Amino acid sequence: RLCASYADQCVTVQQIGTRCSGFNGAKTQKDEKYLGRHGDVIEILYGKYPYKIEFNPPPANKWREPLNEKKRSCFESDEEIEESPLTKKSKKDYCLGKMFREEVKDTNDDVDEETSRTILEKVRGRGESPVAGGSKIEVDEPVDDSSSQVHSESWEEVDKQALMIYTAEGVQSRSKVAAYDMDRTLITTQSGNVFPKDTNDWKILYPEVPGKLKKLHADGYKIVIFTNQGGLGLGKSKPSDFKKKIEKVVKKIGVPIQ
Repeated sequence: RLCASYADQCVTVQQIGTRCSGFNGAKTQKDEKYLGRHGDVIEILYGKYPYKIEFNPPPANKWREPLNEKKRSCFESDEEIEESPLTKKSKKDYCLGKMFREEVKDTNDDVDEETSRTILEKVRGRGESPVAGGSKIEVDEPVDDSSSQVHSESWEEVDKQALMIYTAEGVQSRSKVAAYDMDRTLITTQSGNVFPKDTNDWKILYPEVPGKLKKLHADGYKIVIFTNQGGLGLGKSKPSDFKKKIEKVVKKIGVPIQ
């Protein structure tokens, strides 16, 4: 979960699921929050898919010190942590909590790594990556939410349905975004199986989910959901059925979502 504040020129990073992300070369810990600044590097999965945080325009106050010169005061020891194969930072660094040192195996991939990389490259576009093999997260100046266009319901498709984007009616461009994974974060299966039996095998994971998202929307956040669906690529489910499922999930939550 990433929450950007343009006023404070920082991004709060929080691991929601069980699999570790990376923050400046270190593993994150579930439910701990980390304070990201301009130039910090986030890995969507630890050691994979690095993104560099960049504010546009860059912060005028360059207060932050080089990554390995001084640790933030939130840490209690000088113990080194496991290095990331991508960013190679040897010390614990900028965060709001302790780093997690336990190895987490990648056992829940719904889409193979090559397919994930291909789709990520298409989303990134042709811009030059600021991190080897990675991309960047840009935080632009706030927009006037009150005058933002209100979108109609629509579906967009990229590269023969390798990427599908649903925009619910009422979605607006906003300066703040609250983004979540869908499966086992917002919804789970009715059957209790790890993977759904069909497109109707789902339910809201927690009763509090719709209310929390409605409050975030009322507080000025645009709500965004991401999901990998390996069954589509393997031909086990139809795109038309998947679209119907997404539309039903959004309707059940009761808030404009993209």
